[in-house]
Amino acid sequence: MVRNVSLKRSCNSRYGIWPRLEPNLGYEARLLPTTIGHSTTVPSSLATQNNMPRNQLIVQLPITESTSLDSLLHIEETLIQAFSQNSFAVIDGHDIGQSKFNIFIYPTSTWAPVLERVYAFLKLRGVLNDAVVAKRLKTSEKYVVVWPEQFKGAFEL
Repeated sequence: MVRNVSLKRSCNSRYGIWPRLEPNLGYEARLLPTTIGHSTTVPSSLATQNNMPRNQLIVQLPITESTSLDSLLHIEETLIQAFSQNSFAVIDGHDIGQSKFNIFIYPTSTWAPVLERVYAFLKLRGVLNDAVVAKRLKTSEKYVVVWPEQFKGAFEL
């Protein structure tokens, strides 16, 4: 259930203006990009797959009272830049809910180069130890946690 969210200032991203959430662990919200004044190019490899199931990778970061939405968006932007230099994957935005920030990634080929880049860039941003990375095969509804290796429990969006 999405509740009303208190908004502070807005911040710019490559997708438009994003509202900034006040830190409040009781809120669930999904922020969607605005495309006013921006054009988005869908890679040809994904253009035909819009209605078809695809492999998916989720990078999940915790949200606490001290978490800055700007820093989370910067991590997402870093991943966007990492994959804009090659065609290993496409970042498909994020959502916020249950005190978690989820970044959605769709690999365009094998898992190995995608995971390697994700780990490297999360480490570069200093959040690898806080992150949970899970993958889902297009033929399954089940997420399998691939990081941290010793993860215990159930992965939830």
